[in-house]
Amino acid sequence: MNFTKELPTKPGFYAWRRGNGEEVEVAEIYKTGDLLRSLFAGDRESFPVGNAKGEWCRLVPAEEQREAWLEGAKAITNFYIPIETHWQQSRAKRVMEGEE
Repeated sequence: MNFTKELPTKPGFYAWRRGNGEEVEVAEIYKTGDLLRSLFAGDRESFPVGNAKGEWCRLVPAEEQREAWLEGAKAITNFYIPIETHWQQSRAKRVMEGEE
């Protein structure tokens, strides 16, 4: 998992921790008006994303990962290049790392 101190900028599910080596919690980020709010698993109340100091990692849905993998497989035209090279430059990698 690639954790970053950057706050989430779009709705979805995220892993959150206070810092490196700390316990990981799952939060749902959703939009209310112009404000992003976070609701942690087991909590009843949400609060603005900016109130949760720590590190975030987007949890990418399996369907989104699958679509990126299929898209990448169709784009491979040179089978003599090692798969690792394709992977490093792939959208699937960016999706799985939460960059897209």
